[in-house]
Amino acid sequence: MTRPPLDLVPADVPAHPLTHNPLNGVTGGIWRTRRDGRPAVLKLITPPAGGAGPAHWAAGADPGHWNYWRREVEAYRSGLAATAWAGAGLVAPDVLAAEERPDGTVALWLADVAGRPGTSAGVDDFAELARRLGAAQAGWLGRAGELSRHDWPARDWLPVMLNRAGGATGQTYDRRDEAAMFAGRAPVLALLAAWADESLR
Repeated sequence: MTRPPLDLVPADVPAHPLTHNPLNGVTGGIWRTRRDGRPAVLKLITPPAGGAGPAHWAAGADPGHWNYWRREVEAYRSGLAATAWAGAGLVAPDVLAAEERPDGTVALWLADVAGRPGTSAGVDDFAELARRLGAAQAGWLGRAGELSRHDWPARDWLPVMLNRAGGATGQTYDRRDEAAMFAGRAPVLALLAAWADESLR
């Protein structure tokens, strides 16, 4: 989709497509545009079978699915997108609105933030991001129960991606409680943190 639907962005309002994975069935498009006279980013979230793309990037209807279609919307609505990793200096843009649409899609309106695009990042940038992600994830260790009221957090994204990279076809959805989930990640987080520290020396 080269432009957002006209009911979201009228034809006389500029809408510039932003770089994203066009194969992901959850994303109908992302544009830098305007909302209520101010700069904004619009992301169109599409339900399962609503988006085009290969089966391995299909959107999932089950909240436990690695590519659950409403996960980003729910993360913003819950406030976790802004707070979950803030201690490590990683915060999401402010959400301006999340509008349910008659066709089943969700229009996610986000504040336009200044900065360098990820496509211009180098090795040092990715090392710093890896360090912050490790610190952010480690910050959740010992905080069992805080996510248990939500059914949408990804619980097995990394194993699914590793299986895909290895050519495996089976997927399992880990329904362990939060404490077990984060305890299982501890060795991976420690490895990521060590790699990031080494790369920054």
